Amino acid sequence: MASHALDSHARGVARVRTAALVVCGALALFVAQPVAAQEGAPPPPEPAGSSEEDSIKDGSPKDRPQMISVFTGIHYGHFAGYGFPLQLGGRYYIPIVPDGFLPTINDEFGLEFGMDFTFTFVSSFYSNRYDDSVVLGFGVPADAVWDFHFSSRFDAYAKLGFVVGSLVSSDYGGFWYTFRSAVGMRLKLNDALYFRAEVGYPSIMAGLGFAF
Repeated sequence: MASHALDSHARGVARVRTAALVVCGALALFVAQPVAAQEGAPPPPEPAGSSEEDSIKDGSPKDRPQMISVFTGIHYGHFAGYGFPLQLGGRYYIPIVPDGFLPTINDEFGLEFGMDFTFTFVSSFYSNRYDDSVVLGFGVPADAVWDFHFSSRFDAYAKLGFVVGSLVSSDYGGFWYTFRSAVGMRLKLNDALYFRAEVGYPSIMAGLGFAF
């Protein structure tokens, strides 16, 4: 009887070992399948922003668009000291050197010119001295623009140029000119629309650019 009990116990232990081996093998296959699938699958895409494409370090050739822009702002140059100098303007930008001057930098160089209209609302301090309550004027600016593209959606630029203008009010005619300088930025809203802003002399402006 004791021998029979020992044999039964041995067979039970053997069954437990066999069952344990089967379970371990099944678990090993279950774990190995995803690993094998991952080894044969293509690598996951790089996170956004990890590629240098369209960044400031991307010096590859680019196709730069032309742009027509409309602005509003403050003109604090000629005659602006007599009141609030509102300015409305338009610009036409042409890329002259699409890939810029630095081969390893994402830059471009172009020319921008257009027309500005100024409306100086004369303050009450001067209203008894000057007949016109609003002094009208215009200017024709032309600028050289060096632009740096920090990403596919954002670029910043510096510009240098000049503007020739005139006051057209009855009492204050005459042409004038001055040099211009500014720093600005363009934020791409979609393929055809940009938000623009720039600060410099003689204007602070913001507006929209339409690329084509």
